[in-house]
Amino acid sequence: MIKYYFKVGFGIFLYAYATLHVSAQNQLPMALYTNSIPMTPEIFNGGEYVEYPSVFLGHAFFQTNSYTYADIVFNGIVYRDVPALYELVSQNIVVLNPTHAKKVMIQSNKVSEFILKSELGAVRFVKGQLIGNNQDYKERFLEEVVPNGLFAFHRKSVQREIKGLERNSRFDSYENFILLHDKDLIDIKGKNEIIGILGLDKKSTRKMLKEKGVKYRKSNRTYHTAIVQFYKNNLGNE
Repeated sequence: MIKYYFKVGFGIFLYAYATLHVSAQNQLPMALYTNSIPMTPEIFNGGEYVEYPSVFLGHAFFQTNSYTYADIVFNGIVYRDVPALYELVSQNIVVLNPTHAKKVMIQSNKVSEFILKSELGAVRFVKGQLIGNNQDYKERFLEEVVPNGLFAFHRKSVQREIKGLERNSRFDSYENFILLHDKDLIDIKGKNEIIGILGLDKKSTRKMLKEKGVKYRKSNRTYHTAIVQFYKNNLGNE
């Protein structure tokens, strides 16, 4: 149950702006921030986040390594417009503690969902156990692609490569698509499995995909999204 609403502005970063990249507009003054939240909320009381070496290729975060606004449901309380990063290697939400300006990791077990709001649009993440049945995703945050239908699990890993005398480390990205069907979260494998799981007519489904110009090899995200939306539209017409 959601109890209260807090709005946390980007004002906490004014004195740290020289060293931090912050995606923000209409920044709030520090005095206004401290007056609105005189004591550090529990959401900021996580462990300190340790940065990866700057020489690593790429970054560990979802979409961007710049802070963006986020609405976070923590212990049933909605904290709005919290400057945050979603770190995909450790699967933690990273915020800046306004008391000592250190990056900290929010306690994931107390977060039920959050929305990241960037220039690319708002992206909602929900904990798997609140969506459907699957032990693998019970404590994972899943991106909502199609509401009550299609979700995605994002992760990154650190890979080391050796090229001649050069030794580099990089972040590799992975994206798994998951179907919610009959209250179960089902990993989608390949291009045809989703059609069978949903019990769709192959001929009419392929006709729809052709009309939309959707091809699996170009974008499996667009492909799966089109099929799930087609399925939902068919249910609505029955």
